[in-house]
This record gives sequence, structure tokens and C-alpha cells, in this order.
Amino acid sequence: TLDKSLLNEIKKACPNNEIKEKGDKIIVMDNRVKEVCDLCEGIAEKNKKTAEVKIGDELIITIESFGQIETKEIFKKSIEALKKDLQDFSKKIK
Repeated sequence: TLDKSLLNEIKKACPNNEIKEKGDKIIVMDNRVKEVCDLCEGIAEKNKKTAEVKIGDELIITIESFGQIETKEIFKKSIEALKKDLQDFSKKIK
């Protein structure tokens, strides 16, 4: 959430992000592949304004298929690999 006076600069820096206007504030949704939170905070700081960051409880994962393996299968295999890595890590810290 940023001061509405930064709207044009934010639109220029983040053309693909959804921006909502609410009173004298704008809300920039950081829900795309390219993260913009730090960029928005930097723009606010440069203009001697503040940025309020709210972290949601959703996790957005983007998976692109690269050939014979479908995205659903890539996701399943990555979960299996993560579980194995966490088990190994757990054993090592004991």
C-alpha cells in the first residue's frame, strides 16, 4: 500500500501488476512472477513516503513444462524431492 501520488511511477515500473486505488492510497498486488515489493518500497523511500507491506497466507508457484513431463508431474516430483531433503536435513541436525 502506497501513497496515491506514486501511482504513475509505480505503473511505469510495474506495468503488469494489478493496482487498486482506495481513497488516497494505491494497493499493488505482488502476485506475478517478477517480485515488485522491494521496487515499490524503493520508489516510496526515494519520494520520502512509506510503503506498507502485508504478507498473505497464499503461496504462488509457477511451473513451466519443458518437454515430455507435464507440469502436474513436475510438481509431484518436486514435492517428493523436498520431503526427502527435509528428512535428510532432520537427521543431520539431530
